[in-house]
Amino acid sequence: MEGDSFQQDRKKCMEGDSSTAYVSLFTVYGSAAQLEKDPLREMLKSEDASARKAAVKAIAQWGDEEAVALLAGLLHDRESAVRCAAVMAVCKFGVLAGGHLQTFKTMEAEDSDAQVRAVSKWAVKQIGDSMLAQHDGIISAHSVSSG
Repeated sequence: MEGDSFQQDRKKCMEGDSSTAYVSLFTVYGSAAQLEKDPLREMLKSEDASARKAAVKAIAQWGDEEAVALLAGLLHDRESAVRCAAVMAVCKFGVLAGGHLQTFKTMEAEDSDAQVRAVSKWAVKQIGDSMLAQHDGIISAHSVSSG
């Protein structure tokens, strides 16, 4: 029975229903990448902060450079909850998020919201660790091939 409800909700989403509840459902189940992309892009422009936040979480599951670019656009959203979600979502992309490291540092120092500052501080560390790990991997690979 529970699976039937999910399948019905999934069908509505696939038919273009971009309501916040449906997008959130797919995101919780880790299936947001199955949603149509255009309605999610439109949700990023919504006046409703909860819709923008739901879209951020869903787009984070795309796992590609387009997602990083779209999500980065919400790092300066007027709502702190959306900024927090955007920071966490962009940060999930590791090295791909490295281009936003300075933005996160600025947010850590200057954002008006304490939670956004805290999440930005975490993001700076996470991205720094990802970039360091990539650098160490390149050095290790070079050492092995040179040795």
